[in-house]
Amino acid sequence: MRLTLRTLLAHEHGLLNEQQAELISQKIQQSPFVAQLLRHLKDRAARREIVPLAIEARGTAALEKVTQYLDYTLSAEEVVKLENECFASDRLLAEVASCHEIVSQWLSTPTPTEPALRQRLYAIMPGPVGVASIAEDEIAIELPALTYQSAPPSQPLAEKDHAAKPEPAKSRWMAGAFRLVAMAASVLAIATLVTMNRDQVESMIAQHWQEKTQEAPLSHDIPAAPKQPIAPEALVAQASPMRPIAAAQPGEMPPAPLPEVATTAFHIPIPTNQSVSTVDAWSVVTAAGTLYQETPEANWQPVARETWGTGRVVVIPGGALQVDRAGTKLELRQLSDLSLENDGSATLRYGGLTIEIEPNQQFMIDVAGQPITISALHETVRLAMSTRATALRGLDLAASAANQEVQFEGIAGQAELTIPGCRGPVPLEQGQMIVSHVNHGVRGGKTSILPQMQSEATNSLLAEALQDANEPARFLQESLPSKRFDQRLAAATALAQLGQVTAWIDAWSQVHDPSAAEQHLKEVQELLAQDSTLATELRNALAQQNPENGPLIYRLICGFSPEQLTDETRSQLETLLRHSEPAVQSWTRFQLSQQ
Repeated sequence: MRLTLRTLLAHEHGLLNEQQAELISQKIQQSPFVAQLLRHLKDRAARREIVPLAIEARGTAALEKVTQYLDYTLSAEEVVKLENECFASDRLLAEVASCHEIVSQWLSTPTPTEPALRQRLYAIMPGPVGVASIAEDEIAIELPALTYQSAPPSQPLAEKDHAAKPEPAKSRWMAGAFRLVAMAASVLAIATLVTMNRDQVESMIAQHWQEKTQEAPLSHDIPAAPKQPIAPEALVAQASPMRPIAAAQPGEMPPAPLPEVATTAFHIPIPTNQSVSTVDAWSVVTAAGTLYQETPEANWQPVARETWGTGRVVVIPGGALQVDRAGTKLELRQLSDLSLENDGSATLRYGGLTIEIEPNQQFMIDVAGQPITISALHETVRLAMSTRATALRGLDLAASAANQEVQFEGIAGQAELTIPGCRGPVPLEQGQMIVSHVNHGVRGGKTSILPQMQSEATNSLLAEALQDANEPARFLQESLPSKRFDQRLAAATALAQLGQVTAWIDAWSQVHDPSAAEQHLKEVQELLAQDSTLATELRNALAQQNPENGPLIYRLICGFSPEQLTDETRSQLETLLRHSEPAVQSWTRFQLSQQ
């Protein structure tokens, strides 16, 4: 028997009788692939952010095909083709599942209708609709009489009551004991036979595995997908960590189905990865305030204005970086952390960049816990992407990697984004904005990121001077006692990006004008909310360097959500404005101004 999408929908929406439902439940339990598919189906049907396909994109023929599919009037070949299209598009899968749920509710619990209205509705129908014969390998679903193929009923029909399944008669204890004795005797006889012919059995097994290894692997033997990495430890004990979805990665497929499940019924077409050109080095166009580390053990060095290979690069406040490689251009903005691998892929820890890709090229980047592939079609593509925290205030600040999402905005051309959890590429055109989260899926963006990226200053004195320093970490340490307030805070943030978070603590203790440091504190909070590792290092450093006020400062950095900021909490914050510690005063004033 073949488990089709239509059979699973009928089982999920209660259209099967008791015997059929029990049979399908057994098949689902026996096949991990079908169980995974059913979970994916429920998840996509329950997501309200998945926008249905536009009528222009589907066409009248597609709408009629879906209608025939739900009415069991579509041919077997078209059924397999349509189901494959559903598994290739989350939006089409969610729409078909929702339509089937509505039809199933109407079939099982019909609503009383006026006779005159019923006759007018039947008069609209062009004629009787033919019924396609159900394939022998598909379960025969006994639908209620209230269907398109039945004659118009004179009165509303009630839900069909299924006959209860008769319970099997209980066997006598003597028959059960006899069967147990017979089974034990059979097992004993087999064990005795194997023991007497042990050498012959071992040779048969060895010959069997030798022939097995010489056979070519079957095309449907696909290794299971690797487990997803565990999210970092939550910083605040009161916050409940978010659990990541088990989504199929690009290029991976679920395990092969069991023999009783047809592979054509649940075939999930995955787009073939295009060839990615791998170049050892990037050509540096411009660089300011950019530090490079080839390995985690190596020292930080300024990015030379020649070439840049693999490794990690950090752009400090006021800095910028532009690199070029065959077919791809990257413009990294300030407060960004990017790593490049040997295969040409990248990992964006936080920050933002502008990407330009030539036609028929693609760029792979891991951002916000999601491996995303950006592909250009037949024209040059230019887009901007930026990370941001989903929660900037409250106890769940930087609780895990799931507190970060990425926003894409098209600038020129049309690109396709391959995102985990979306069964098919997501188009991105000029002026379109898309926000992707590892747990919450993909949705449309509302706020443009281009004005902020274009208004950022990229010619700061600290960034320009850092590019010519022989020892950048030492140069930043010497810039901490600077007379310029903004340069002192920028140097502290740059050192924190390199892992020296104690520079922040020293800089905050010297703040005498909290209003002038508001933009700096906002950048620090956004950075900590996205990077749980950096937030953990700061919390530990505050507790060790300032045991008296360190936990209070970190609590003020986390901020307060609208539910947490009660009148009593606000009164306590106003009292902290007279605290003797400058860092406490600065963060308190900042949190009060953000509410």
